[in-house]
Amino acid sequence: MTGSWQSLRLKMMAKAFSLSPIHAKLETSSCIVRGKLQMRIIFLLLAILAVGSMASIGIFIAEQNVVMMFVSILLMIVSMAVGFVLKARLRKQA
Repeated sequence: MTGSWQSLRLKMMAKAFSLSPIHAKLETSSCIVRGKLQMRIIFLLLAILAVGSMASIGIFIAEQNVVMMFVSILLMIVSMAVGFVLKARLRKQA
């Protein structure tokens, strides 16, 4: 059942853009791969931000800088929350 819907969608795309069905399939698959790569890059940047803020918490504790320690804690919480929300939305879409 799923295959018939996919082939119908590819035929409609090919007709709309005057492409062959094979070319339309390649276009949609490359778009999906590009979207997944962008999401992975976003998740990587959020993870690096969270780990960097965790490390900076320790550094600011050692330096006894309370204000920057709280800023780092807040940054860590925000970056992790954004990552979890994006992951939940991504799973809900799929």
